[in-house]
Amino acid sequence: MAASGNSVQIVTLIVSALTPITVVVLGVVLARASRRIEQVQWANQTVVTRRLDIFDKLAPGLNGHRAGAGHRYQAHAG
Repeated sequence: MAASGNSVQIVTLIVSALTPITVVVLGVVLARASRRIEQVQWANQTVVTRRLDIFDKLAPGLNGHRAGAGHRYQAHAG
């Protein structure tokens, strides 16, 4: 029985030592993942902003007719 008691104490000691190490490793992994997600979101926002800028420059000439001449999304009177 003494050997069994020592084994339990050893396992308890190992688990006690590994718990804080595991928490630190998980924290580092999550922090890195969070930073990567933030960088991807920033890059996507930059792309969307540039696309909107380009669209704002090109949109007036896309339909090839004068502005307000029966655009299909405008509300028609009568």
